[in-house]
Amino acid sequence: MTATPTDLSATATASPPPVPPTRRARLLTALGPTGIAAAVFLTVVLAVAAAAPLLAPSAPDLPSLLDAYAGPSGAHLLGTDGIGRDILSRLLYGHVRPVCRQARPELEPVRGGLVRCHRAIEIDVQETKA
Repeated sequence: MTATPTDLSATATASPPPVPPTRRARLLTALGPTGIAAAVFLTVVLAVAAAAPLLAPSAPDLPSLLDAYAGPSGAHLLGTDGIGRDILSRLLYGHVRPVCRQARPELEPVRGGLVRCHRAIEIDVQETKA
C-alpha cells in the first residue's frame, strides 16, 4: 500500500471541517464596536456603584462647615459643597440608588425563572424517589 503523488496532493488540500463560532464570538459579532463599548461602560458604572463604599474618601452626607466651598485638595479630590460635604463621595454614592432601582425590575424575570427551575427540579427529584 504505497501512496501515489496524486493521493498525497488530495489529502494535503482537504480542509478540516468548519468550526462553528463560539457563543462569545457570536455575541461580539452581534454587538459590534458600539455595543461592546456600551457594555464596557455599563460594566464600569456597575463596578463603581458596587464599590462606592470602598472608593469614597468620606461619607457622602457628612457635613463640615469648616471645609465649606473648599477647593480640590488631598483630603477632597473634587472639593466640597456649601456645607462641606465631599463632592467625590457624593458622586460615587449617587450611582448606587439609581442603579439598584433600575436593576430590580429588570432582574425580576430572572429571579422568577430561577425559582421556577428550582421547583421543577424539586418535583423531578420527588418523582424519581417515588
